[in-house]
Amino acid sequence: MNTLCNKASGVLEAALGHLAEEAAARAARMLAHGLRVLLFWLGWVLSAAAAPAWQIEHCADTGVRQLPEAVTCQWQAEPPPRKGWGEASRWMRVRIAAQSEPTPELLALQVQPHFLGRIDLHQQSPEGLWQHRSAGNQLPGSQAFAVLGGYEFPLTPHPQEQLLYLEVQSQNVHAIGLKVKTHWRADQAVPGLGRVDIGVQLGLLAMVALLAMIGFALHPQRVMGRFALSSVNMLLCMASGSGLLALTWLQDHPKLDELLFHTLVCLRVSLWIWVSQALIDTYKPPTWFGKACGALHAAVAVAVALNLLGFQTATYALMLPLLLATPVVLAWATWRTQEVPAPFKRILTGGPLLSGALIVLVLVLALLPPWAFDAARYAAWMTDVANALVLLSLVVLQQRSQLTQLQEVREELMRARLQSDFERRLLAERQVLIDMLVHELKNPLASIRLALASLFAPSQVHEQANARRLHNIQRSIEDMTNVLERCELMNALEQQQPDTHLSELELATLLQDLVNATAEPQRFRLSLMPATVHSHPDFLRLVASNLLDNALKYSPPGSAIDVELHAGATMVQLKVRNLVETEMQPDPDKIFSRYYRHPKAQQVRGTGLGLFLVREICQKMGAQIAFKGSAGTVQLSLELAR
Repeated sequence: MNTLCNKASGVLEAALGHLAEEAAARAARMLAHGLRVLLFWLGWVLSAAAAPAWQIEHCADTGVRQLPEAVTCQWQAEPPPRKGWGEASRWMRVRIAAQSEPTPELLALQVQPHFLGRIDLHQQSPEGLWQHRSAGNQLPGSQAFAVLGGYEFPLTPHPQEQLLYLEVQSQNVHAIGLKVKTHWRADQAVPGLGRVDIGVQLGLLAMVALLAMIGFALHPQRVMGRFALSSVNMLLCMASGSGLLALTWLQDHPKLDELLFHTLVCLRVSLWIWVSQALIDTYKPPTWFGKACGALHAAVAVAVALNLLGFQTATYALMLPLLLATPVVLAWATWRTQEVPAPFKRILTGGPLLSGALIVLVLVLALLPPWAFDAARYAAWMTDVANALVLLSLVVLQQRSQLTQLQEVREELMRARLQSDFERRLLAERQVLIDMLVHELKNPLASIRLALASLFAPSQVHEQANARRLHNIQRSIEDMTNVLERCELMNALEQQQPDTHLSELELATLLQDLVNATAEPQRFRLSLMPATVHSHPDFLRLVASNLLDNALKYSPPGSAIDVELHAGATMVQLKVRNLVETEMQPDPDKIFSRYYRHPKAQQVRGTGLGLFLVREICQKMGAQIAFKGSAGTVQLSLELAR
């Protein structure tokens, strides 16, 4: 025993030691990563502090096309107003202050964003020669100056002031960001921190897309599938807009890169609407919501077609109102939907409004001078992340609500199943009890009936009183036999569908035979029309017999009983009407209930099962039984198809 304990203790110590080593290694990696990020940040701060002073000026003449014209242009601090939506050209001049002290780092002119059609940089050397460098997303093979998020042109520090002339030809000449920063030396394998925000955004969108695809794989539902497609679209849109695809897979296909980006932007709006539709349609939105979404989808399809045909200006003109109208439509439809839960409704209403406000903010900042470009870029980043997170939270909330409802349904189904099993076992036990009771009582009753038959012989009966007693005994035995037969029939009706073999039957003849077989046939007043029905003969005989027997038992002695049979084209109606004492008027709500008997009728022989069986049999036959009572009169009506 001690040896076993020692071995277990050794194994536990080794496991704890292994876990401690893993935890220490993980902590060391996290610490190294944190130190690296800290060094990056310190380097960025120091490089920003060491960067020389610089200034951007704009050419007031928008018609300048050549460098000599640009050199003699009138320069101003604010960009000139843009004319029209088409592709335009803008000249800018960057002044870089002289550096009195030499520095080992290089300088770089950073131009953003990635989708700028053509960038031409002109710089005059100290010898008076002009140097020309080009970049842009429309120039194949110009990736020498391309970086994530834009372009960087290396510069050499100079003790004199430098003038850089920059011409940009693009659709969005207003949304241009220029910055002069310290460039890391080539022998230092440390990336610049200006791309960390793009990496963080790509990482967040990739994480959301991965979570959406995993959720769809685990629960393949409509909402999760649409959200997964929307998340992948946002990730691809960001990868294309930041230049990642151009730097990796589409280096020699700039036109395809730009075409893909604008198509993804258009589809992003449609997918946003598509996901929101799946979320709102669960709660029965207004009827106009579906039509509005259809119109928005159609407008997006037109924008995609215009983009594929090369009409980018028309695409921009159409997508701008769509970007502004979509959040308003989604928020208003959610607000007008009554069945949306309160927390879900707040997020589903506030999310589109927040996205719409951020879109407006991006558009406003994009129209400002280049100093506001970073603010516009961060606002666009917030729009992408906020939209993805809002949709993710909505999908998670709906999935949680559906899982809760599913769990409640499962619990309710389990309770119903247990209740059904219990009732099934109870019915089975009752069936066994009734079968055993019927079996045990039928044989003695048959023996008694045979013995009574022999006692009724004339040689055995000497006194009239004894004959009357024997007759009463025989009637009681017949009543007991009827009770057993009814219990057996009731048990068969409850347990399973009995045999329903149908045949042609003349109902008037059947009623006449049943009346003749009663103890007092003279009390019946018959009004019978010939009527042939297609029904179960035994069931119909039992129903009619119970109706006639019920009228005989509960009507005053000697009173008349009316039996009417009417035949129509498709239906046959049987009415049995009799008088009843006022204090014995039956309860209409209980007359077809099992074991119901009027309190004043306890002295009349019966079990309370007759009319209950009549109703059950009528339901099996597809017939209708109805009760109508008034003061001193009772009528039972049977309707069945011919």
